[in-house]
Amino acid sequence: MRVAIRILITSIVNAFIMVCISIWLLNRPAVHNDEKLLIEKTASYKVRLFGESAKPAADGLLFINVSFDKEIIPIPMELEGMELTAEDLALFDDEEGVNALSGFSQGTQVITDRSVLARFFAILNKNPNNHRYILCDILFENPSDHDLLLKEQLKKLPNVLIPFWEDENDVLQYPLFDVTSGLATYTAVDNYFIKYQLMDDTLKTMPLVMYEALHQQQLRKKGNLFYQMNDRSVFNNFILNLRVRTDDVIKEGGTYHPNYWKFFGATLDLYSDEEILELTKGKIIVIGDFEDTTNDYHQTLAGDMPGPLILLNAYLALVAGDNIIRDGLYLILFMGFFLISIELFHPDDLLKNGYTRLTNWLQGLLKKIKTRNVLLKSLIDAADKQLKFIDSINDTVKKLPTYMGVLSIISIAAYLLLNNHINIFYLSLYILFVENVMKYEKKVRSFITHKKAASLTTEPATSTKEYA
Repeated sequence: MRVAIRILITSIVNAFIMVCISIWLLNRPAVHNDEKLLIEKTASYKVRLFGESAKPAADGLLFINVSFDKEIIPIPMELEGMELTAEDLALFDDEEGVNALSGFSQGTQVITDRSVLARFFAILNKNPNNHRYILCDILFENPSDHDLLLKEQLKKLPNVLIPFWEDENDVLQYPLFDVTSGLATYTAVDNYFIKYQLMDDTLKTMPLVMYEALHQQQLRKKGNLFYQMNDRSVFNNFILNLRVRTDDVIKEGGTYHPNYWKFFGATLDLYSDEEILELTKGKIIVIGDFEDTTNDYHQTLAGDMPGPLILLNAYLALVAGDNIIRDGLYLILFMGFFLISIELFHPDDLLKNGYTRLTNWLQGLLKKIKTRNVLLKSLIDAADKQLKFIDSINDTVKKLPTYMGVLSIISIAAYLLLNNHINIFYLSLYILFVENVMKYEKKVRSFITHKKAASLTTEPATSTKEYA
């Protein structure tokens, strides 16, 4: 009885520890590469079983493509960090030489035509409260000749959001214009996007800034493990449920294709200012590169997707509450980890014994069927000869990575029911660590017990009595 109680208490404590580890891992931005296939397959089966998530109403969204509206700007010479030799400055006086060199261009760059953007924003400023929100996924990095006009229109325009970003050296880069901005950087594994991070330390991403503005909510960090929003515990990092797919927007006949301006500048020429105001009325406007596959395109669970759609899907996920930590998740995790812990700490191999009993029962059932029905006997023998069914089950049991298998089942259940994939790789490492600690403890116990037994079996020293 004492052993059973000890196993029960140890299993409960270990299950609680594993739940805490899982929640912490779910709040991490990265996904281990080996888990990518499991997540991808489970997402595919989820769509088959439950269908795709409901898409937002088409009349609430407008997509503007800037892939075909470009201008070329010079990239100014960067003198900072350059080592100018005497020969470099020989053509100029020292001070004048530096000034002259700074006027040279070190090349050209293709950017979004900012005059087209300025023209569009000027139309919207005729009725500033007409649109609902503008998510403008364009990097305003190097200056252009049209910046003054664009800056003037952006300052007057309400409910507009532009990005700041991290460069290749993880240094924050801010846009040229002083308007509301959010972080546009997200994590990918081998160029494959899976999880979205809402806040990087104290830096808020564009979807989070947009959600907080439209829904008067705020994401707050609560301790080292949890985040909170709407008085609910939420994940800061979570797998996106991609409601708006690339084909929904750019493919003719797609859900949002009628609200897709493929040629931005041409559309502004086609419609009057009043018509454009009517087309943008009450809508969330998403501006970015939708068809330039060489720029800001990412592999996702739903195929290749442009960056602006990832940002929009992150916002829609927040609206749907996809990142809320629900009570059912704690229940699934605790029950699954409790069963694993029982198997881990029990002296007998319960799962393997259970598999053995199952195969023995199956073999007995097949024998009974074969003795009672000649036709079924021949069919079973023929199938068994071809498929080696029983042998394959036994081989599977022998090779089965028990804990990885159970963790995979828990992860699949959590994703299908609650859209949360647990990190089975690191949990498996934790279980392996506990197993090795237990093996070491057994060896130490065995050594101590053996030493005690050896000392007890040693013959005691003989004593003699002397008489006076």
